[in-house]
Amino acid sequence: DRCANTAAGVPVDSLGCPTVAKIDKARVLGGIRFRAGTAELESTSFAVLDSVLQSLRAYPDLQLEVQGHTSDAGANDQNLQLSQKRAEAVASYLISKGIEARRLTPIGYGEEMPLVKNDSPENRARNERIMISPMETVPLEPVPTPEKRN
Repeated sequence: DRCANTAAGVPVDSLGCPTVAKIDKARVLGGIRFRAGTAELESTSFAVLDSVLQSLRAYPDLQLEVQGHTSDAGANDQNLQLSQKRAEAVASYLISKGIEARRLTPIGYGEEMPLVKNDSPENRARNERIMISPMETVPLEPVPTPEKRN
């Protein structure tokens, strides 16, 4: 078994490794939809989130930043709050399905990081998105304590 740390119940290939793709780069989660002006996920989003769930289950060391982004429509501070609430809603869904909260970091970026110019309704829709990005995990080492001098 080449992948001895594979979680129970995860589909594996003939070598014992997960057949689910690992999330190894930042990507937009296409198909994530919210009720207009809210952080309430539409049920059509669940299939996309369930694919993220499969990857998180298959790779128990995987930690993700869940990013919320908006267009420039509306006030900047409201967009920042909405993007944070939407990122939290996505993280909450995954946590409700058994993923540990420590593996997810929801962050709202508001309108600060558009994919395209906010110059048309279509482009504003593209900028209103949820992205996921793997986070590097750095093992913690004990901090040496200074020796006492007499």
